[in-house]
Amino acid sequence: AASPFFFFFFHELRTPIQTIIGTLELMGDTKLDPEQTEYVRQVKFSADILLALVNDLLDFSKIQSGQFKLESIPVNPAVVVEETVDLISIEAHNRGLEIITNIGREVPNTIMSDPTRIQQILLNLIKNAVKFTPQGYIYVSVTISNNNLLFKIHDTGIGVPKEAQEKLFKAYYQADASTTRKYGGTGLGLAICKSLITAMNGQIGITSNPEGGSIFYFQLPYNPIPQEDKKSNELVIPAKTKILIVDDSIIATNSLVKKLHRIGIKNISTAST
Repeated sequence: AASPFFFFFFHELRTPIQTIIGTLELMGDTKLDPEQTEYVRQVKFSADILLALVNDLLDFSKIQSGQFKLESIPVNPAVVVEETVDLISIEAHNRGLEIITNIGREVPNTIMSDPTRIQQILLNLIKNAVKFTPQGYIYVSVTISNNNLLFKIHDTGIGVPKEAQEKLFKAYYQADASTTRKYGGTGLGLAICKSLITAMNGQIGITSNPEGGSIFYFQLPYNPIPQEDKKSNELVIPAKTKILIVDDSIIATNSLVKKLHRIGIKNISTAST
């Protein structure tokens, strides 16, 4: 188990690193020539990697030493997913990527679980998908499978060779060492996800996306909370409501159709651009 000094050291290390990153962001907003801008970018890239390393080491050490506790409080899975995607949406937009979400109609509105840990897992997997996807989309879905919540993160990125997929969740392992130089990362993120999911009695895995890229998935057992019938709070949809959806992405179109069905709108037409 890690010593108290270890935790104190890395907690204290985070503060100056965060100060460096904040100062570099302010410096980036000043009048710099192209060469100075590149220097700032390189230093900030390295500082971001160092901060990620410190955070990952702290998380991993806490998990390995048992110094973390799981909560069991009411959670809305749909809200956790949408809030997590919101945190990454700007980064994805800046890379020209579309993030699409789909929450199955069978998914309960409220379950007993640990929202912080679920968001930590989702954040890690979705950020990875964005980081390793040069173009295309990220598709996040939640359904019920074998009495478990099943989360899937599809991407159209660089993918993972089949021979590397089984080793991918081991600590410090990366499928290609060159990805560290190009994208950053510590090789701990997926190991942390697996440790958290295992602690929550779930499972995690990866398959190849037929459209190119990868599909990371994890499933968690859950306890639904019986909901009272609150018809007064339901959205009232006019009977003759008609919706036309026009989008160049079939996946995005289908996702929006399902969202509208979920709130009671049935008369929907679609078209592609």
